[in-house]
Amino acid sequence: MAFEYTIAAIPTVYNHVQFRSRLEARWAAFFDLAGIKWDYEPFDLDGWAPDFLLKTVVGQILVEVKPVDTSEKAAWAAFEKAEPYWSKYQLLLLGVGPIEKRDLLGIIADPPDESKYDWCDVMDALLVADPIPLWREAGNIVQWKSPSMEAESTTVAEIMRRAKMRKAA
Repeated sequence: MAFEYTIAAIPTVYNHVQFRSRLEARWAAFFDLAGIKWDYEPFDLDGWAPDFLLKTVVGQILVEVKPVDTSEKAAWAAFEKAEPYWSKYQLLLLGVGPIEKRDLLGIIADPPDESKYDWCDVMDALLVADPIPLWREAGNIVQWKSPSMEAESTTVAEIMRRAKMRKAA
């Protein structure tokens, strides 16, 4: 059964990358603010193209982003295209924002069969203490651009400069 979305995606440019949706662009801005290295749509697998590849201390993590509340059990249906790869790759399933109650970004799948890391290692590698302020900042970065900023895009250096200015104020 395919999951149906009620909100249309808004293509968004962030850091010189054209994202299919504003939600994906917001996650990219969040990763930058959190110091997590990423690639957007890194490759195609048979029947699925992950939205991101994160580069962490436990290796590469494939990410699927969907406009769902990942704290709800029903959200799992939205990630059906990623399901065949759970035993081969480390996966992170992200929704409309970090899961507030647990400092988790999203649903962390069990490590692949041949992994030398366990679930706790992966969770530690993805831990962003108090992610909600970063999530809000990421939203400000991708949602509230003037048309000229949208055309120019926003660089990581500019984001970091703005974040330091806000902290100093």
